[in-house]
Amino acid sequence: MKRMEKYIPNLLLTMILVFALIGLEGIMFAKNQLMRSEPYIDAVDTNDVALKSMNAIEKYFSDSESYSRIPADVYMSAITEKDVKNMIEMKINNVFDYIDGSNAEYNEVQYDFSNLEKSVSDYFADFAEKNNVATDEEYNQQLQKTIETAESEINNFTDVYMLKMIEKTGAFSKLNKLYGFVNPLIYITAGLTALCIIIILFLSRNNFFYWLSSAFLCSSVLALIPCLYFKFSGYLDKLVIRNDYIYSAVTGMLNGTLNKYIALQAGIFAVGIVLMVIYILISKKISSKDKNNN
Repeated sequence: MKRMEKYIPNLLLTMILVFALIGLEGIMFAKNQLMRSEPYIDAVDTNDVALKSMNAIEKYFSDSESYSRIPADVYMSAITEKDVKNMIEMKINNVFDYIDGSNAEYNEVQYDFSNLEKSVSDYFADFAEKNNVATDEEYNQQLQKTIETAESEINNFTDVYMLKMIEKTGAFSKLNKLYGFVNPLIYITAGLTALCIIIILFLSRNNFFYWLSSAFLCSSVLALIPCLYFKFSGYLDKLVIRNDYIYSAVTGMLNGTLNKYIALQAGIFAVGIVLMVIYILISKKISSKDKNNN
């Protein structure tokens, strides 16, 4: 009867501990993986997204030659893969600086296109001189329109996570407000975790490692099941995204995040196994002592 009296509260506390652990792990993982710019930039580097974006830009300007009569080299000579990479990173950093409160307001990144503007202006000036085109107001308007269109397209091609579209939904402002609750939630779940562990230790010292191991094993298994499904079903790779550079960035980030979370849960599962081994060894030692005493 005494065993049953201890078993029920230990079981209930272990169940609470399981969900407290899942919450603590999930919130900390979200803060360090989903609410920081570095993982998104790492995915860009790992999957050669800057090069793919550069190729898409070059293709766009090559295709536009047929109706604009402006050689693609006029634009491409003024931008490099490093420029494209910098633009991608600036856009990503700008978003997360706003989400974590580093920037009070969200404003679109203004990149320095002075080399591009000079290249296009020089081409227009050379064309006007060779063809006796008057450099009047209409000429200046056409020049400005061409530059603005080029800059707008390059900005679109370097928005590899579709941040402009997401911003229009108001998601960034919501995440900015949500970010303020992240640390308090970590403290609450950490406190609840610690409280459950202390009470279990107080109620059942001999079986403490059993209950603790059970909590770690159950929390990791519950988190691993959906993750392993997404991993081995290839669900993320089946996402339909038309642009290669966006597909590479998005799926690269999602797969990278999934792999890291699986690794985290595998580590927690391993901790659970170690705790169970400790429990078994302690149980054997206690049983051996009881036999010797008898």
